[in-house]
Amino acid sequence: MAKLIKIFLLFLLLLNTAYAETWISLGGVTQHFCTTCGYNGFNPGLGVQQDFYSDDLRLIGGVYYNSYYKASFYGGAAYQPLQYGPVRIGFVSGLVSNYPNLKVPAMALPVVSVESNNVGVDILGGPSLGNRTGLVTVNFKFKI
Repeated sequence: MAKLIKIFLLFLLLLNTAYAETWISLGGVTQHFCTTCGYNGFNPGLGVQQDFYSDDLRLIGGVYYNSYYKASFYGGAAYQPLQYGPVRIGFVSGLVSNYPNLKVPAMALPVVSVESNNVGVDILGGPSLGNRTGLVTVNFKFKI
């Protein structure tokens, strides 16, 4: 019986992703609010965004060259329930590596995405808080 349940759950997962969108993210550029702190503003990378059970929720994961000039690996989810034409609004959250100022390697940022049939951009940002400088980052992606 347990094997049958596993097969059924796998079937549901495959059924969901059969019509789901998959995007490849190439990283992008970042503007930090502290312009004299020496942060890296060029952030190339490679990531995947995969719809998960609706077009509001995507699983995300990948790697990019971060603000501290190191490779950061990330994984999490993007939830964007507000959609109007090509514009999607929500937030991303998950885990991220190689940020020395994070005691817990977690991220949570608001995100606005603009997507056409084949290409798109994700715009993420946050204010300066305590010893963390605010930023706005733009990431480029294409649908496969």
